[in-house]
Amino acid sequence: WARTADGFIGDIVDVRPTPLAVSGAEALTREHRRRTTEDGILVGAGTIRSDNPRLTPRLWQGPAPARLILAPTLHLPPHAAALTDGGRAVVVNRTVEAEAGAVRYVSRPMADGSVARDALDAAKAEGLNSIIVEGGAQTLSTFIAEGLWDEAYVYESDAALGHTGVASPALCPSVFLDATRAGRCTLRHYANPTAAALPRLRQ
Repeated sequence: WARTADGFIGDIVDVRPTPLAVSGAEALTREHRRRTTEDGILVGAGTIRSDNPRLTPRLWQGPAPARLILAPTLHLPPHAAALTDGGRAVVVNRTVEAEAGAVRYVSRPMADGSVARDALDAAKAEGLNSIIVEGGAQTLSTFIAEGLWDEAYVYESDAALGHTGVASPALCPSVFLDATRAGRCTLRHYANPTAAALPRLRQ
């Protein structure tokens, strides 16, 4: 994910989380290239509602990952780009098993403390073995809290938001591996010291 120099991944306008351009063109291109190397990319329903992301590698030529959407209550806009562009999507929820074109709705219990595990079980059942967990903050924090991540790639902008926003998740515990420049950001690479061969948690 990407965060500002003062530790935020989103703005808050009129009490609502609002998308925030943090990473810049070079970092975005890197991440779109990374998308072509993984089986799936996962976001929560809140990110679909607030950002309407396509979750495709449109800035880099290569295969598109399947979109996984974590939506326990299916509170999703009907015209969301990730559900209507004809690409593969899997919506993990609590109640519905169905197919609509390239979109599969997969039901899992998703009780407190098992949301991330249920999402990964659903992904594995779909043949998706490497996952980028894209966001938002609540979804990232859920995977971190459940210890279900292997690597984290965090783009830290040189610029600060300058006021209160949506806080970046805390990686704890984690091992810092290295840092490189990516345009106006520093890309920080971390590993999970308590897990091996788990889905990659990225940006």
